[in-house]
Amino acid sequence: MKTFTPGFLAAAAHADLGATLLRELGKVPSDELWIQGVRESYMQPFGVYDPTASKKYFSLDSATIREICARNPTLKMSDFLLVRKGKTDLHRPYLVVNSSISGPFNNAPFKNPEPLAVFNYTPLGIGSAVPLNPVFRSDNGQTNTGQIGGGFIEPYAFGAFAPKVAPSNCLKGDGPSICLPLKMPKEPFSIGDASGTSSSAFVADLTALPLFPKLQDLSPKQTYWQVPRIDSLLPQGEKYIFGDGGNLENLGVITLIQRNVNKLVVFINSDKKLNAAYDTIKNPTPTAKDVSSDILTLFGVSTNGSKDIKNNHIFPESDLNDLMAQFVKAKKNGRSIIANTTHSTMENDWWGIPEGRVVDIVWVYNDNATDYLNQLEREIRDQIILANGFPSFEDFPNYKTIGEDALRLVQLSPKQINLLYQFSAWNVYSNPGKFEILKEK
Repeated sequence: MKTFTPGFLAAAAHADLGATLLRELGKVPSDELWIQGVRESYMQPFGVYDPTASKKYFSLDSATIREICARNPTLKMSDFLLVRKGKTDLHRPYLVVNSSISGPFNNAPFKNPEPLAVFNYTPLGIGSAVPLNPVFRSDNGQTNTGQIGGGFIEPYAFGAFAPKVAPSNCLKGDGPSICLPLKMPKEPFSIGDASGTSSSAFVADLTALPLFPKLQDLSPKQTYWQVPRIDSLLPQGEKYIFGDGGNLENLGVITLIQRNVNKLVVFINSDKKLNAAYDTIKNPTPTAKDVSSDILTLFGVSTNGSKDIKNNHIFPESDLNDLMAQFVKAKKNGRSIIANTTHSTMENDWWGIPEGRVVDIVWVYNDNATDYLNQLEREIRDQIILANGFPSFEDFPNYKTIGEDALRLVQLSPKQINLLYQFSAWNVYSNPGKFEILKEK
């Protein structure tokens, strides 16, 4: 397979983002460069972005838009892209795009560890649930106590200046909300803005580089203010830097638990192969040499470079033993590396998670399975197993996010993509029993 048919979703992994960034360099504002690259590379081929048209807001469905337009007569239905357009879309998962707040732009660069906070983009609300007042320490010694979180605002209003009028109680949708009169933002915050911001992993590094301050201009920025309560003072807006949600929590587990989701399927797509020699008896606490560090931080295990995510401890460390035992057993037996676990949450004030919430998780670890390799044609199987002389499959299925194929930034070849998506599908369809918890109420 050398090319993909138009509209084939997996083709997005073959998009040449690097070439797009070079082409747009100097044509768009610095803090829009990465976002523009994401729009053109991953959204334009699927009709979600049109460079010849005005940017559009995004929302959930037609009913939501009609209600918004009734409150805001200057808006019209055609100003929005919808996540769900009709009855056939009802079973699509609810879209939650994870980002993180790095800090006020005027205070960058920041000293590590940075008090990163989660930030969500969804079709019905943008923001962060827990009100936080993190202290951002600038490299020049100044400090700034931020005001973030506290709730969500509708996506079309994100980027507006802070409110000048106190909020009031009102009814919207299925429950109580607060209503705020706001001046509309200068331009719409689009789904491309959300996706581009949520993938800008470089922000965590740029905001800690005192020697190259101009590089911080590449970080996505937006006017932001803490959502006020009825009895609180009006917030002050400030230009904040936003970055990849993976800079804080790469799996999305904590965000879902925040939303009271108690049955999760977690796909760990890491470039870290599982250590099949790991012994849960001799070494009760695994390290980043044994398994993806994205898992470890959830159980309170520190890893190199994990200072920015020191607040992610939500499960008892003792639960790791059972998870790792299931992982290792599956890998040794040549099966898909899938584990079923149940956890009771630990109290975490930073994330607003209470103690004792019971969560069932299906963990799917992306690593080779002999059962799968044995079903492949011999020529392909030998290329994967031998690796030498076959660079396309040398790291299969643990491809790097950046730089897997020399200087291609994040681009994978059609061969790599084809084999990877088929392996991922095989993992799920070959193990229906592992996903039975999703049927339980």
